[in-house]
Amino acid sequence: MSLTHTDFILLPAEEQGGYVFGQGTYLASRQEGSYCVNLYYLHSFYCEMWLDQHCPELDFFRTFTNQRCLTPYLDKLALPLEQAVTVRQANRNA
Repeated sequence: MSLTHTDFILLPAEEQGGYVFGQGTYLASRQEGSYCVNLYYLHSFYCEMWLDQHCPELDFFRTFTNQRCLTPYLDKLALPLEQAVTVRQANRNA
């Protein structure tokens, strides 16, 4: 079952975590101060899981739909689209 961004926000934190791990696609991680931030794609929105490295528990989620919020991850993302475009271009030239 795919939730909307609004439906996800209304879930209790425990259910949000279960949904991210069950339905999300992991994309990248980054450091932000003492936090490790993991980015997931959830069908129609993105979710960051913020984990304090000094405490083993999840601190909070940050969700967004605006792709501009992906800027901190751009140098870490390796999208499979690049390979598909390269292969398609190579086939055209053959």
